Amino acid sequence: MDYMGFQSGNTWWEKDVPGVQLAYKLYKKRGEVPTYTYTLAVGGCMVWEQAVRNALKKVGYEGLNGPAIFDGYMGIKNFTAQGIFKEVTYTKDDLRGCRWLKICKFNKDGSSLSNVTDYMPAPWNLKLKAEMEKK
Repeated sequence: MDYMGFQSGNTWWEKDVPGVQLAYKLYKKRGEVPTYTYTLAVGGCMVWEQAVRNALKKVGYEGLNGPAIFDGYMGIKNFTAQGIFKEVTYTKDDLRGCRWLKICKFNKDGSSLSNVTDYMPAPWNLKLKAEMEKK
């Protein structure tokens, strides 16, 4: 029997993705293959960097603070982190960022990992959605 799960981005076995190639390059001193979480963390850092860049363009270094960085996140639209994510978009009504998931399969014997589906819209966590709608 295989194990299945969701993933929100392309990860270590998808070596043709530029962002995954970057994760390999950054991970090289630690080992041959970056972990699943490492690859997605590289993408997350790229999203954060884009938010800071957006904020710096708007307020400059002297005006850089938490609210400016939040506004920088709001300026992120269809950002892919060099293909690690399908697209990341923030709006005041939807702070999830990544709105896409795909199902992957991991063979029980550890022989392979593969995608079962292409990206599909990620369902809302109903509690989070209710909290967002209150604002």
